[in-house]
Amino acid sequence: QIAYMMTSSAMLFKKGKYDAALPPLKTAYTRIKQYTNLDFNPEKVAKADLKWWIARRTPARKNPEIIGLAIAHLYELIYGYRHQGFTRAGLLRAKAMHLRDMGKTKADWKQIEKLLLQSYKALQYGFEKRRLPN
Repeated sequence: QIAYMMTSSAMLFKKGKYDAALPPLKTAYTRIKQYTNLDFNPEKVAKADLKWWIARRTPARKNPEIIGLAIAHLYELIYGYRHQGFTRAGLLRAKAMHLRDMGKTKADWKQIEKLLLQSYKALQYGFEKRRLPN
């Protein structure tokens, strides 16, 4: 159900129906919250997610650094705290997307994979460091 709602949102977004993309995204995050022990506001998270999607389509905001910080903010809302790992993860993910966008069908997929793996490791680092006892 979560994947279906995320996909529905993405398809509506792809058609330029930004307002219509928000409700299924919110539903997906509501379900994610139900199935995890995370305490976040599904509506705020959905809006933050949609915000970086829109930024990628806005020429003045399409900069990977702007997108990366927006993705980092999404992670902060989901996990409930700030961490440098989240910032690094967001920036690396945005760089991977930018590299793919610039390369189109001739994108450097090995480099994209490398950036995404680094991004996921940074996200995991940020998450695990918070979970360590003080």
